[in-house]
Amino acid sequence: MAKVLIVYGSGYGQTQKISEFIAERLRERGIETDTLSGNQLPRNLSPESYDGIVVAASVRKMKYQKYIVSFVRNHLQLLQKLPSAFVSVSMAEAGGHFQSQWLEKFSSDSGWRPVVFRSFAGALDYRKYNFITRMIMKKISQKTGMNTDTSANHEYTDWDAVRQFSDEFASKVS
Repeated sequence: MAKVLIVYGSGYGQTQKISEFIAERLRERGIETDTLSGNQLPRNLSPESYDGIVVAASVRKMKYQKYIVSFVRNHLQLLQKLPSAFVSVSMAEAGGHFQSQWLEKFSSDSGWRPVVFRSFAGALDYRKYNFITRMIMKKISQKTGMNTDTSANHEYTDWDAVRQFSDEFASKVS
């Protein structure tokens, strides 16, 4: 049975939710998965014991988490050898405005140019934000036409697209 490692970096939980969805979909296809937060990886983690790796990260302050960049840098040869993918999660994607410079910076910092790359919209987790972040995100949302109701959270992830990505990745490792 094939086994896939999913390592994610999540600011407010949407990237974790997407990673867990991918894992569940892979399990439905008969693939074993381990889904781990990139900032809490066990010391004895052995990525070479997997048949594929998915790295997922959210964009915060126009960059990905440093611990995700470190994971990729530390396992670059393996990521280039195994079936692997990079999943980017950002609110810019919700408006159809993925910022390619984020991926370029990530590739430059980590050394990895992922063959398989997907970008998914995240969520506006107003209720999880502190006051300042909530007001900043509301202002950005006003400019981009997204929901500005700060009394609720708003999810923009296209789950059908995540399902399609998961199925495509499953075919690469099974």
